[in-house]
Amino acid sequence: MKPIATVFYGVEQSHGCENVQDMLLYLGDNTGNLLFRYALQKRIVDLSGYELVPLPAGLDLFSRLDAETCRKVLSSALVIYPVANLLRSREQYEAIGQIQNETRFLTQLCDLFSCPILVMGLGFQGRLESQGTRLPELHPAQIELVHRLLEHSGFITVRGQHTRALLRQTPSLRHALIESLGCPSLMISSDRQHGAMVAGLAAERQRKVGLQRIALGLPSNKLGDAVLMKHLARLAEDPRVHVVLQDLTDLEACRQLGLPEERLHMFCDLDAWVAFLRGCDLCISARIHGSQVAMLAMAPFLLIATDSCIEELAKQMALPCIRSDDPELAPLLADPLRAQRRALDLDGKAYDRNRQELARATVRLLQFNGIPPHPDLLALAGRAGDLTGPPQAVASPLARIDVRDYLERHPEDPSLATQNPLGIAFHAVTTGLKWQAFPEDQPLQERPVVDEPVQGHLDAALRISDRHLVLVGWCSDLADSASLSLAEPNGPAMSLPLGPVRIRRPDVQEALEWRSGCRPDFGFLRIVERSVDAIPLRLTIGAEVFSLEEVDLREEGYQAVAERLLDACQWFHTPVSRIDGLMERDLGEAFRVLWQRRRAAPAGDPDVQLQSLQQLQPDQTVLLVCLNSTVMARLQLDRLRRYPSVQSGSVRLVVVVQEGVSCCYSGCLLFDLLSDLLASLPSALLLSKGQEMRWSQMVRKVRRWSTAERFAFLGPGVLTSSSDWLAAMAAGLSELPPGLFDGGRPPLQTALGQPVDRMDAYLLLGSEASDVASTNVCEISSAALVTLASGYETPSVPSQSRPYWQQAVEAFLGG
Repeated sequence: MKPIATVFYGVEQSHGCENVQDMLLYLGDNTGNLLFRYALQKRIVDLSGYELVPLPAGLDLFSRLDAETCRKVLSSALVIYPVANLLRSREQYEAIGQIQNETRFLTQLCDLFSCPILVMGLGFQGRLESQGTRLPELHPAQIELVHRLLEHSGFITVRGQHTRALLRQTPSLRHALIESLGCPSLMISSDRQHGAMVAGLAAERQRKVGLQRIALGLPSNKLGDAVLMKHLARLAEDPRVHVVLQDLTDLEACRQLGLPEERLHMFCDLDAWVAFLRGCDLCISARIHGSQVAMLAMAPFLLIATDSCIEELAKQMALPCIRSDDPELAPLLADPLRAQRRALDLDGKAYDRNRQELARATVRLLQFNGIPPHPDLLALAGRAGDLTGPPQAVASPLARIDVRDYLERHPEDPSLATQNPLGIAFHAVTTGLKWQAFPEDQPLQERPVVDEPVQGHLDAALRISDRHLVLVGWCSDLADSASLSLAEPNGPAMSLPLGPVRIRRPDVQEALEWRSGCRPDFGFLRIVERSVDAIPLRLTIGAEVFSLEEVDLREEGYQAVAERLLDACQWFHTPVSRIDGLMERDLGEAFRVLWQRRRAAPAGDPDVQLQSLQQLQPDQTVLLVCLNSTVMARLQLDRLRRYPSVQSGSVRLVVVVQEGVSCCYSGCLLFDLLSDLLASLPSALLLSKGQEMRWSQMVRKVRRWSTAERFAFLGPGVLTSSSDWLAAMAAGLSELPPGLFDGGRPPLQTALGQPVDRMDAYLLLGSEASDVASTNVCEISSAALVTLASGYETPSVPSQSRPYWQQAVEAFLGG
C-alpha cells in the first residue's frame, strides 16, 4: 500500500471549468495560482511513489469529504500546501481578516499531521521600498506559523532575500533553515538552456517589423497603482492589445474601460495560456505569473514591479523588471516598440545559471527531508539519476479517531453531528478535547450515512418579459452539482443546475435547524426562457412539486422590478462579494432583459441628427458633453445652461448619454431627465450611446459632422466650471494669457484642488484636426475645470444595502 500524499488546492488537466466564476473558485480567485500550484504538484516532488489525494479549492473539507478519504488525509506521509503572499506587516495583518483566517487555519492544520508539510515560496507582500528602509515587523501569529512549519519540515523556502531578511530579524528564526528560492513556477521548464533559447530569439524578433499582438496584465491593486493603471488604460485602447485577466478586479476594470470581449482572455489551463502568449510579440505585465507564462512561451515580456513581492521575486529569479515608480516606465508604455526592445534585453545565460543553482538548492532541501525530487527537477539541477529512498507510510492515531465516541463525549456542540472524520479530528486538535482512537487490530466503524431528503420551496415566479421568467426560492442541497427539475405536465423533465454561487438564507437555516459549519447559501435565482402563452411548467425540488404561479411584472417600472430582483438576492445577508458571481449568471441576464425593456431613445439615426452641425458658422463652437450619471447630468446642465455663449447659440451643445442609465433612487432614465433639462435649449442635440460603442468613437462621429472651427469636449468625469470659459476663449483666442498651452494638456484640478494631468476636457482649434491627443488644448486657468474622483458624485451607502447592490449591478453592466 502506497503512502498518502495530500495536495491542498490541487490542479488537474480535466478541471471542468466553463466560466469565469468556476475558474476563479477553482484557482482561489486568481488564475496566477495555476502556475504556482502546478509547479508544486507536477515539477517539484516525485509523487509516483505516493497515493495522491487532491483537495480542490472551494471544497468544504470538514463536511463534504467521505469518511474513507478523510482517513487517508489524516494518514498523509506528505502534505503539499500552496501558500504565497501570506506574510504581511503587523498593521496589515490586523486589518485584513482573510490573512488572519488563513494564518490561523494553516497553523491549526499543522496539528493534524506528523509528516512533512511542504510550503514553498512563502512571501511577504508590501509596498515598494527604497534602499535602507527599515524592515517591517511581523505579527506574532505569523511568526508562530513559521515555527510550526519548521517543526514539520525542518526548512522553509521563501520568495526572495527581502522575505528571508524579514524572518531572520526574529531572534528565534536567525538560525533556522530558510532558503530564498523564488517561485516554484521557475522550475516548470525542464530545459537547462531555456533562458539561452529565449535570448536567442531576440535577434529574430528585432528583425520583425511592427507588433501584431500585445498581451497585457493589470496590477492586482488597481487603486494603489492608479498612476500605472492610467498608463495601462491608454495602452489597452490600442486594438493590438489583448488583456489577460487574472481575477474579477481585472474583468471589472476592463469593462469600465469599455474594452471589447474579444480582447479579454482568462485561462484555467496552462497549455492554453502558454499557447496564447506564444502568439504575442510582447507581454507587458504587472503580475509575476503573467511574466512567467511569457517566459515559458518564449515571448518577450516587460515585468512591472508594483510591490515588494514582485520586486524580490524578479531579483531572485533573474527576470528583467522595472519598478512602477521608475520615471522611464511611462515612455516605455507610450511606445510599445521601445518596450519590446527593453524586453528583449534578457541575459539568457545568467537566467539559466541562476535557475540551475536554485534547482540544486531545492533538491538538497527535499532530500534532506526524505522527499523524492521530481526527475525533471533533478535533470535541471544536473543530478539526473539520483535516487532517493522510497517514501514511507505514516501511522497516525488521528486517522483512526472514533467519531461516535467523540460525539457521545461532547454532546454540547450540535454542529459536530454534521462533521466528517476530518472535521472531528480538526475540532479535537484545536480545542484540546479528549478523543479516542480505534485499536489497530479493530476495524473502523463509521457512523451510518443518513441521506437527508432534499427540501426546498419556490418563493416566486416573476414574469419580467414576454419570454423571461425569474424563479426565486431555496433548496437544501448545497452541492455545486445541485439542480432543480422543470417540466410540462406529462412532459419530459429539464434539469436546471443551481451552480456554485448561491444566495444566503438565514431564515431557511433557522427553519431547518441547520447546525453545519457550512454557510447557509440555500437561496437561488434562476432565469428561464418561457413564452407567456406557453403551457405552465412545474418545478420539482426534491420530492416537492410546485406549480409556477406567475407574478406579472411586465408593466412595472424599471426601479420597482430592479428592487424586486435585488430583494430576491437577500442583499442584507448575502455577501457583496457574490455580486460578480450572480451577475455572471442569472441576475446579470435578468437585468439585461430589464434594460432592453426600457423605453428607447427617440427613433432616428444619430447621423441624421448630426447633419445639422454642417450648417454651423466657422466661428461657432461645438461642445460635446458625455454623461453616464444622473447626478453629474444635473450639475453639468445646470451650469452650462447659464453660459451666455450657450444661451446665445455661439456654442452648440451636443449631449451624449450612456444608454440604459437611470437614477438609482427615482428610476428616472437619464435620457428622459436630459430631455427635460434641455427643453429651454431647442438647438441642443441629445443622443444615446449604446454599450457596444466607446466614448472615443462617439467623439470622432460628432467631429466628422461639425463644420465649426472649434470643438470642445467634456468627458463623463469632468465637471465644467461655474464661469463661461467657452465665451472667454471665443472673445479672443489670440489674447489668451501665456502658458495656457502646455504640451497639449489642460491644467485640470481635482475636487480637492490638486492638479491632475489627463485628457478629459479640451478645446480643439481648427476643424481639420484628426487626433485629439496631438492637437493644442486650451483651458482658462482662472476657471479651472474640476475632475471628479471615482464615486465622488454618488452618496456613500453601506455595502449591505439595496442602493449599494444596485450601483454595483449597474456598474457591472457598464452603467
